[in-house]
Amino acid sequence: MPASSAAAAGLPEQDAAASIVLPARPEPLRLDPERTALIVVDMQNAYASKGGYVDEAGFDVGPAAGVIPRIAEVVEVARAAGMPVIFLQNGWDSGYAEAGTPLSPNWHKSNALKTMRARPDLMKRAEPASPAPSRPGEGRAEVSTARGPLVHAVRIADGVLADYRIETPTAARFAPGKDADRLLADCHDAGSVRWVMQALDPCVGWQTKEAA
Repeated sequence: MPASSAAAAGLPEQDAAASIVLPARPEPLRLDPERTALIVVDMQNAYASKGGYVDEAGFDVGPAAGVIPRIAEVVEVARAAGMPVIFLQNGWDSGYAEAGTPLSPNWHKSNALKTMRARPDLMKRAEPASPAPSRPGEGRAEVSTARGPLVHAVRIADGVLADYRIETPTAARFAPGKDADRLLADCHDAGSVRWVMQALDPCVGWQTKEAA
């Protein structure tokens, strides 16, 4: 790509050769795989599969069948190019507390919530299974948060508190062998690391250092 074109695209000249051009409307889209992430939004059974809430609500989900393999193809190509792939999922906590009250815009704008109110049988079907009963002397409470489940676990022995644990979603994601390890292992530059860390938890501090 000529230097003038690289500058117009906002790319340093040394990165221009690695960029690709996607045919798009209203104009072609130039991407640098090392500075780009693929974000897949709301590819969920609720929206795209028979038996999901959209289907149960009477909407035609047939066209989604042609979109799913195309998205899978794009994900495969992005991963082969070393690009981070980020999946966004829409949903509510099990008690629908995050959905708000009738004073919230969500109450009136969300098709999912309106459908659930009109079809309470779907809401019952969507309720999570009850957690496995604790052993005598043990208790466990779980609440959904923006970053994942937050768990408090307690164990009492001989009438005395023997153990109390708080399992945070951040600790779970950054535990050895979990999400952070697996995603960061595929990063080959600081840009990819930045995308992964922001996707996992934007509140976690981090820095990169060049290996000696």
